[in-house]
Amino acid sequence: MSVLVCLPFINGPLSNLTALNTSLHYAARETRMFNRKKCFVTYDQPLHAKELAIVQESQREDLKNVVVPLDGFHMLMFFLGLIGYIMAVNGIEDLWGTVYEAESVNQILSGHAYAKALRAHIMSFIQHLVI
Repeated sequence: MSVLVCLPFINGPLSNLTALNTSLHYAARETRMFNRKKCFVTYDQPLHAKELAIVQESQREDLKNVVVPLDGFHMLMFFLGLIGYIMAVNGIEDLWGTVYEAESVNQILSGHAYAKALRAHIMSFIQHLVI
């Protein structure tokens, strides 16, 4: 049986590794308290690499049951950002700039504006089929 436990918010800057480390240790402690074998902790995409490094470099036993996966939504955002990075060289910014404002195009290319990015990629695909 699975148990879903929401972690409390930690007021601290994202670059502060102490706050990230505290959240991981709290999750590990909650896992032991519920007698669970694994704890899956998901974070925003920018924090994923930092959290993964903390877990992998930990010499202590208390983080051995903590798993930091890149969940599906963030993986999709990463994929859209990767496509945007590749397509930016080919002038896709000019095409999307006729529909979206410049800042929106930057967010689409980086994969952060998920809904707009999805619409923009579908629009580009349909335009490619028509031409």
